[in-house]
Amino acid sequence: MKIRTSLLVAAATMTGTATAEPIAIDDFARRPAITSVSMSRDGDYLVGLVAAPNADKDDSLALAVWDLEKGGSPVVTPSNDRMGFDYAQALKAGKLFVGGTQPWTGSLNGCGEGRTTGNTKTFLSKLYITDTRMKDFDEAFAKSTKRRGQSKQTERCFELAGQAGLQMDLPLDPNDVLVRRINLASLATEYHRVDLKSGKENLVYRQTGGEGADLFDRRTGELLVKSKAEPI
Repeated sequence: MKIRTSLLVAAATMTGTATAEPIAIDDFARRPAITSVSMSRDGDYLVGLVAAPNADKDDSLALAVWDLEKGGSPVVTPSNDRMGFDYAQALKAGKLFVGGTQPWTGSLNGCGEGRTTGNTKTFLSKLYITDTRMKDFDEAFAKSTKRRGQSKQTERCFELAGQAGLQMDLPLDPNDVLVRRINLASLATEYHRVDLKSGKENLVYRQTGGEGADLFDRRTGELLVKSKAEPI
């Protein structure tokens, strides 16, 4: 009985000394020092998001590119006052896929978050394509297609929801990727094979009626499976 009591006292003492201080909420909210890291398909460069150079005053992330052939310190491009980086992906042919977010206030008219009256404070997310020098950022895979009579609200809805995105990076091809895009003139989803070096693109498939693309070959981009809904 005495031995059991001594063990309980010892266990209680050890538990008391092992109790740590609560983790501060600032530590939970702090941005990671490095995140969203990926290497290009050809192995020439590494892309990621790192803590901004003035991280003590700013919690935004900066876009960093490491040249794996030359080595040395990365080339760093910080976020600006309008847009903050929150996603990065190395592609190929010297290109990067970058996601950014910026605050936006305006009338949604039922788009996205469903509110039909008044203004809504939200965030506008954009996808960009740039190269390893990070001098110019172009909206990723977007194309100016507009239907006659299309309202400003519809255009804004597509801008908020996103018009285009990367479907597959086609690892066996040195330059091409498969892109998914909504044609604003017809409102149909299209799939294009895009050459990242030249910018040339070829239409692979366009949805028509109740028919849609279900499965592409991840290596070649070939459409393998389609589905179709027929009313009865």
